[in-house]
Amino acid sequence: MNAKQLLYALNDINDLYIEDAEIKNRRMQPGILKTLGILAACIVLVISLWGIGTKLLSLQRTAPPTNTRNNAELPLLTVSEAITGKGEASYFAYDISELTGNGTDQAFSLLPVFRNPLDYCDGSIAHADHYQMLRLLKETAQRFGINESADMAIERPSDDTPGDETFSMRSEDYLIEVNTFSRVNVTLLNRNPANALRLSPSADKKELQAVASAAIKQFASALAMAAPKIMLPRGDYDVNGQQKWNRFFVYESGGDATTTFLNAQFHAVGFFFDESGVLAGLSWGVSDLTQCLGEYPLLSQRQAVAAACKAFDLNKRDILYAELFYHSENTDAFYMPCYRFYVQTDDTNIAASLPGMHTYTTYVLPAVCPEYIRS
Repeated sequence: MNAKQLLYALNDINDLYIEDAEIKNRRMQPGILKTLGILAACIVLVISLWGIGTKLLSLQRTAPPTNTRNNAELPLLTVSEAITGKGEASYFAYDISELTGNGTDQAFSLLPVFRNPLDYCDGSIAHADHYQMLRLLKETAQRFGINESADMAIERPSDDTPGDETFSMRSEDYLIEVNTFSRVNVTLLNRNPANALRLSPSADKKELQAVASAAIKQFASALAMAAPKIMLPRGDYDVNGQQKWNRFFVYESGGDATTTFLNAQFHAVGFFFDESGVLAGLSWGVSDLTQCLGEYPLLSQRQAVAAACKAFDLNKRDILYAELFYHSENTDAFYMPCYRFYVQTDDTNIAASLPGMHTYTTYVLPAVCPEYIRS
């Protein structure tokens, strides 16, 4: 898709959503329309030229987290109830060590907080960023060798909810989809077990690690990472005690500690396998992290454990592990660092049927020092 075709696509998309507005504003002066048309063309040209030399995962739009504010000038944060409390997730593992060591046990005294740029209201995005979606679609297609003349589809639900829009392009080998949350999904259409990456039914971590290394080499041009690092799933036992690996993640580790941590949290590329063990597709997010509010002082792990014990009526010995992560749900007003605490609960039914198996639940608490959180 060249710049002219992209302009036509953008015009078509705009027509889909502003048809009613056009009916109400047909008296708009020609000079204004001409100016808007020139502006749109310039925007499309800039996007096209930018996209030619941009690597696939350079679209992270991460602002440098340099703290340009005095701590006293940092804005107060409003925390939703979803960020604080007992987590809904439950984990099965024979030992807590199976749930640790994925790059989230680092210690930071400062981490950036980002404003969520999504205009999220009543369960959907009110204003989808069509330019970003098309840019992601086009550049991903280039990375996977899809011809620019390939057909592009725009999918909308019957109720025309912008938050459910999907842009897609298809070739003989790939289906590329981009949604309004800047999530990219690449489905491998020709999954021939004879020459595809695959996992055996009894695959263990060693085999998963080997397949992950092979996948990094095979998709090196698409990943465009200088120092890719593999992140394996944790636990992954089902209620029958069976452990079957069906995914792994890769993120860019070349950079300082904060940048690497942000890449692991926001920009990891997931590789997923189908039921037969054949690699089925890739998926990653391109979160907009340009609206950085500054670097906020964090609770130390010791302070956080003490706060969690008080908040959730726990004993210190109950907390087996604490890790930093970013709470970044689509509905969050801010993407902010939090602590996740693991507590062993040992469901009696699981313990009876699977000797030695433990169950764990999690509690979540903001990692930002409480003086920066609005009560």
